Amino acid sequence: MAVFSRVAPWILFGLGQLLFGREWASPLGAVAAAVIIGVGLARGHKPAEMILDASSLTYFTGFSGLVFAAPQSAIIEYVAGGAQLFQAAVIGVFLLARLPFTLPIARHSVPDAIGNSDWFYAFNARLTLVWLIAFVAGGAAIVLMVLAGFDNVPAQIVVIIVSIILPAYVQNRIVHKAEASISV
Repeated sequence: MAVFSRVAPWILFGLGQLLFGREWASPLGAVAAAVIIGVGLARGHKPAEMILDASSLTYFTGFSGLVFAAPQSAIIEYVAGGAQLFQAAVIGVFLLARLPFTLPIARHSVPDAIGNSDWFYAFNARLTLVWLIAFVAGGAAIVLMVLAGFDNVPAQIVVIIVSIILPAYVQNRIVHKAEASISV
């Protein structure tokens, strides 16, 4: 699936905050994540290829329950930062378990001999680390904004977008550099 479809829950979550309020943003993100997982499974993707999609579904579903159970809770202000930090935690756990989330996806684009090599694993572990750092930085930035009294949804959306675009760009550059060095 294209990167755009993978970040659709985040885009809909951001738009949902602007258009409908926080109470409807999380369910919108959860529905988008569920659709992406369903489409991915229908197309033959393995569950291991949908780690971030599953964590988005888990977070947005859980937060939806909180929003409706305790609509006046102060924690609701932290939904965007919490989502970023939750993604980082999931990525970190899988990385510690030696399962970088980029690995199953990347194996589709290379022969088995390369996809199962130590070099390829290490390469994908580094790519996954880039995503981990971006989500930690984005989540921390949003939490700090809220703590400082700057609870501005459009600014939070910008942080979320940057925390997705920046690692995607870095990943793209690293992959192109690796491809160039292999083809030499």
